[in-house]
Amino acid sequence: MKTVVAFGESLLDIIYDPLCIIPGGSVLNCAVSLARSGVSVQLMTEFADDGPGKILKGFLERENIGLKYSCIYHGAKTSLAFAVLDDQAKASYTFYKYFPDSRFQNLFPDLNSDSILLFGSFSSISHELNETIIRLVEMAKSAGSLVFYDPNYRSSATDLNTIIRDRLNYNFRNANIIRGSNEDFEAIFDTSVITEVWHKLQSENCKLLIITYGSQKVEAFNQHFHLCIDVPSIQVVSTIGAGDSFNAGFINALIKISESGTDGVLTRKDLVSICIGQAIRFASSVCASTLNYIPDDFSHQMI
Repeated sequence: MKTVVAFGESLLDIIYDPLCIIPGGSVLNCAVSLARSGVSVQLMTEFADDGPGKILKGFLERENIGLKYSCIYHGAKTSLAFAVLDDQAKASYTFYKYFPDSRFQNLFPDLNSDSILLFGSFSSISHELNETIIRLVEMAKSAGSLVFYDPNYRSSATDLNTIIRDRLNYNFRNANIIRGSNEDFEAIFDTSVITEVWHKLQSENCKLLIITYGSQKVEAFNQHFHLCIDVPSIQVVSTIGAGDSFNAGFINALIKISESGTDGVLTRKDLVSICIGQAIRFASSVCASTLNYIPDDFSHQMI
């Protein structure tokens, strides 16, 4: 079975109206949905051994998510995110982050051709983690691992200066599958037209570009086809974790139907359509609840 190595932040989400506290972080959300759907996951993340960190560790262990590549810091503080939902159930965030100066020192996973490296969000463009990202991506490329990147770029949290743009471009150039929202690409490239984004990526390694347009549609594009799928209408409770669960659904389906290799799947419009259908089901389930991930009893809705 393929193993997903997911690199990214872990934190506690404090969500207002309705008020709840739940483990979160973009890549953590995706990892939980993957694990609940039966995928083997190793989470490469970091948190402290304080109260919130113990909540995270206990939760991740109960979800059968591997932590052997994770860092648990002594004398530090686990990150928090305060989220407020607007009248369209979209969240705005305030982050509280406390990290030591030395992070992920000499801690790198075993990767091979059966591995999928998943990374994205703020940790993928952080100055403090830049060398870690580069070494991790280069390891994945050398090992023949599939690299899945979600920029999850929030312009309100990070100024798109030359340094940040260079880091985004590095990630884009080295990813095999890129999935972002139309808002991500509008903020980064001033366009969410998928053919224009594909051209701006300037990536020889990208085998599939996916753009999600909220409740409207999903588009996929590569050198072989252009696919557009409408998103069914649902009653939205919260959009937190929607994109993360979409990623999990896509990866879950990709693993299930790629016994002969992922390249053969990514060149076929019909198979990518199946993967996107699974991704939409995952995302819709999360949007219809206050959870950041698919529920435990979701298996009957999967392919």
